[in-house]
Amino acid sequence: MSCSIKNHDTCLPITALKHVNIPGRRLLLNGSGPFVQLLDKSTGTLLDRFRVFERNTVHGIQAVEECWRDDDDYTSSFLVWGGYSLRIVKLHLQGSRETENVSLLAGSGECRTPDWILDTTVPSTSSENKRALKGLLITAHNVVFTLTFLLHETELGDENIIQLHELGSNLRPILYSADITWSSNRVLVAAGTVFGEIIIWSCQLALDSDPCQQADDSIAINHLFTGHEGSIFGVDISPDIPINGGHATKKFVASCSDDRTIRIWDISSYDQGLTSNGELSACETSTNSRGTGFHITPADETSAAQEFCLAKEYGHEARIWGIRFLDFEVSDGSITFNLISRSEDCTSVVWKLTTKYELVNDKYILRRDQTILKPISSYSYHVGKNIWSMDVVENMGSFGVLTGGADSNISSLIVPHTGENIPGRRAKTYTHDRVYDEFLRINNHPAVSDERTKNSRNDGKINSFGFISEDSFIAPFTEGVALLGQVSTAEPQDIRSQDGGVLRWSTIPTIGGIGSYVAIAGIPEREIGLIGTSTGRILWYSHKEGRVEELADISRGISDIFVIQPPKGHDGNDTCPVTFITSSRAFSHANLFIVETSPSPKVLSNQQLALPAEFVVSSALSIPSMSLLILGARWGNIVVFRFSPELQREASEDPLCVFPTHKKDAVTSITFLREDQNSSFVDLITTGRDGTYCIHRLDRSGIQFKMETLHRISPSFGPYIEGSRLDPKTGHLILWGFRSTYFVLWDETTQTEILSVECGGAHRRWAYHFGNMGHVLLWIKASTFNIMSEQFQCHRRVRQGGHGREVKAMSISKMQVDGAKTPWTVLATGAEDTEIRFFTLNEGAEGKDGFRSIRAIKKHSAGLQHLQWSTSGRFLFSSAGREEFYVWRIRWIPGFGIGVLNESEAPKSRANSDLRTTHFDVINITADGGGCESFLIAMAYSNSTAKVFHYLSSVEGGEFTLLAQGVYTSNCLTQIRLVMSGSELQLITGSTDGHIAVWDLTPSIKPYFDLGGRSIKRRDVVPFPAEPVSIKWGDRRPAHQSSIKAMELLPLSGAQVLLITGGDDNCLAFSILRFSEPSTSGPRPSLISRLSTASYPDAHASAINAISQVRRIEHGADKRMVEFLVASSGNDQRIKLWSALADCIDGDVQVSLQGDVYTAVADLSAVDQFTVKASGQDREHLVLCGVGMEMWEVCT
Repeated sequence: MSCSIKNHDTCLPITALKHVNIPGRRLLLNGSGPFVQLLDKSTGTLLDRFRVFERNTVHGIQAVEECWRDDDDYTSSFLVWGGYSLRIVKLHLQGSRETENVSLLAGSGECRTPDWILDTTVPSTSSENKRALKGLLITAHNVVFTLTFLLHETELGDENIIQLHELGSNLRPILYSADITWSSNRVLVAAGTVFGEIIIWSCQLALDSDPCQQADDSIAINHLFTGHEGSIFGVDISPDIPINGGHATKKFVASCSDDRTIRIWDISSYDQGLTSNGELSACETSTNSRGTGFHITPADETSAAQEFCLAKEYGHEARIWGIRFLDFEVSDGSITFNLISRSEDCTSVVWKLTTKYELVNDKYILRRDQTILKPISSYSYHVGKNIWSMDVVENMGSFGVLTGGADSNISSLIVPHTGENIPGRRAKTYTHDRVYDEFLRINNHPAVSDERTKNSRNDGKINSFGFISEDSFIAPFTEGVALLGQVSTAEPQDIRSQDGGVLRWSTIPTIGGIGSYVAIAGIPEREIGLIGTSTGRILWYSHKEGRVEELADISRGISDIFVIQPPKGHDGNDTCPVTFITSSRAFSHANLFIVETSPSPKVLSNQQLALPAEFVVSSALSIPSMSLLILGARWGNIVVFRFSPELQREASEDPLCVFPTHKKDAVTSITFLREDQNSSFVDLITTGRDGTYCIHRLDRSGIQFKMETLHRISPSFGPYIEGSRLDPKTGHLILWGFRSTYFVLWDETTQTEILSVECGGAHRRWAYHFGNMGHVLLWIKASTFNIMSEQFQCHRRVRQGGHGREVKAMSISKMQVDGAKTPWTVLATGAEDTEIRFFTLNEGAEGKDGFRSIRAIKKHSAGLQHLQWSTSGRFLFSSAGREEFYVWRIRWIPGFGIGVLNESEAPKSRANSDLRTTHFDVINITADGGGCESFLIAMAYSNSTAKVFHYLSSVEGGEFTLLAQGVYTSNCLTQIRLVMSGSELQLITGSTDGHIAVWDLTPSIKPYFDLGGRSIKRRDVVPFPAEPVSIKWGDRRPAHQSSIKAMELLPLSGAQVLLITGGDDNCLAFSILRFSEPSTSGPRPSLISRLSTASYPDAHASAINAISQVRRIEHGADKRMVEFLVASSGNDQRIKLWSALADCIDGDVQVSLQGDVYTAVADLSAVDQFTVKASGQDREHLVLCGVGMEMWEVCT
């Protein structure tokens, strides 16, 4: 069986980023494993992918040169490095924008350097000399090499040859980070060591000089800084900062460390009094003699070396990997600059440093006592751990920042120049006194301060508000007066008003007696506002006419008003009646109003709705096609009423049915997902303060209404979810709510945070609106009125990835999707971040977005151990630590995608169990037509226990029944499989002692199930036992010297299987196992009648973690010979293909290696296979998971 394997796509950590500056095009390059990928920054589309290195990971990308041959022919060169490797990559763009062809090409061969590369620099100055010096690089032992690029003509075109020449350094510690800059005649290096020191050194080197003639005596060590309490992971050298009109300059180095601090160092004097030949000053020599930079004593803090530390500050919760200077601003006597850092905690923090300087003895001295370093904003747009890469490009008025994480995500962020405000966002806080002053100003009243005015100030407060148009809100203020706030669309610098351009205030005369504590609801698309008072009066405000009038009086206090969204097709229609509900907390009825709007508001219907006991309305929705009204309650239920807008009656209406949806927490919103006029059901989205959002299907096809929950998920931004909407442009599901003290807007479809505003949390009055003005949030905090307006999003997800931690389990299934010609291939993954993610696999063109994340769920509280789909693809089973085992019901929901519902959880041995459910196996039980699906599940635990459950699925929640259990030895069970052979059911386990054991389940299972062939069927007439049966292993055989890490069981003819195991001992074993025939006279002496094994002790260079069958071929008419193609992989990052030819008669197996390639997935833990039809042929693909994911195609 000859075959080969080629890489199809990757989803790996983003380890390098680079903006590509081409006029009229927004492109970027990213390093991912050994590949460089070219993306369209605007759409995230993958344009091309090029394998740069054979094995090393790309760590950096540096622009070298660009060339325009004409308007439609562009070529640029980039220096790419990673590990010990270095290479030139060319980007070629040809054709017009409509027909352009963009590709990545090799610009040189892979060049190997003597040491690990930390940084490179390529000056923009070019030379006519083909041997011109083009760049520098610095390695992990503080050695600088010059780079010379030679143009070499080949038959395939021009190719660069890279030549290295060592400049050297007399101080060679082990470095974790370095930054190198090159001016016209000097090289300056900042090097961060493993032991917390920062070395600043330089050498004389002209751009056009010959590196071979460079003298070592030009190398000088300028500073050696200590003080960090951890390894230095990032350093950055600032540009020269001119002060005093350019008569002097200042220069700084920023450093970040394992100790979670940012430190700024003054190196302005680096070119004064140089110490040549690598000799240090007396102070620095004594500092260096301690061996490391750790554990600095108070005396050391006052040393000359420490005087250069201008500032230090904490701002991250974990290690800081990198830092960059952004910009600077110099005013009279002060310097201000911004920096940005990236961290293990998945945040990017923008810092601001302000320092003073003064002239002392003809020198400009920085004042450490007047230096302030503080974090001013933090951005968290990655998941898991580690932002590995960052690139910054300066735009007009701001910086464009790209970040790449271990989660394979690429995020784009806009950071303003020397400013704390987020671009496009404006915020304002008003005290009550300030609001009252605004009230006096707009009414032309002089500001006075007598006792009467003070009392009026206390009465005049904003306590309620609501949006009544796209850019305006109404807020009752004092007796008979309401304030109207209009959000400005102009930029702040274009407005010269007292409020900074965020709001324009005016007043609305209202009817007396309403006060400031009222219920307000608005219809922004109709420019209508509704006000309910504590006395029961309902006021109607028309924004177009600018007047308020009384609409109705229900003679009891109104606590809330809920506008029922108009039917589809009537949005924005001014003649459509307005429907709304009023509720009162101390009353058992709600009032349903239907109001005619033209020519003037008129109540057509006021209907009372009888509410269940203790039912407080929290949300409402009407379904015109079903003539239904749905109300959500503060205690988690929803009720359904009969309702038709055409009915005009006053009679009370009782609810038709009540459904529990969100436990005991408020149902905060109810919205449409999909309504089909020709169907008998409708899909709804509900959100709740229990931290979940749900999709329900309301069905009226029978005599009674039925509601089934199709989907329930707790998004990661919770715990309070206050609302949802479907984006009309993208179709994405948008949620909003509160996380701690932040208001969060969340895109659930792409799993991205749209905005986050610190407002104090959910327990306050607030209002949010999204429209043509962008996002507007109003809230009251600490007796102040606050507004935030954001007209455009300052960040976005360029490319979506997956998990931010190591993937530990995976499983692939096919899913039938409405409208799709062929079933979708769906990948489920579980990781150490305790999340389960779902991806669709695109097996189309190579390198074209093979992985697309479509859903993420988080319920497990420990790392995932194993995942497995049911045969039908309608159920997913997952296991984790703490003895967790969940059953997930999976289905396709039109208009939404994959719906996931946690149907049940397996019982635990004790409440606070710390056992790991290390592995499990599932067999579908054949059901009669129309019956619920059921399964036989075998589970292995870390305490050497094996259990067998029966699971019966149902809409109300599944039921587990423990049928049998037993203990192996004291060793942890790592693998478990159920094996059907004729009328027998066996259990095979693998453990940390390297043995496989066979357990006979037939006596325990057969009384309740019919076993035959490859199927199992429940005997309904026989009830399950009250107590589980005790089982024991019947036979065991050695397979490995240590733990069995992977097992694949492949059925053969009769009562025999091919068992493939991989172990901690690097061995791969192929065993044909034949079960013994059952005995009629008593117990069998052995469950294994024959076991023949072919072992390969050095199949891999490290532990084998994953095995998967790729292909099966049966030879001969009698099918005596069965050939398998099997893939194996492990910690050595090799994926190997093996051909195993099994003789079903003689019991022999012949194994040969068919393929061996490197994979960029580190800590590989799982491999699975899927097949697609293409041109009438089956095409096998492999998916590998670990630190990232890869897809490979197996070619014959």
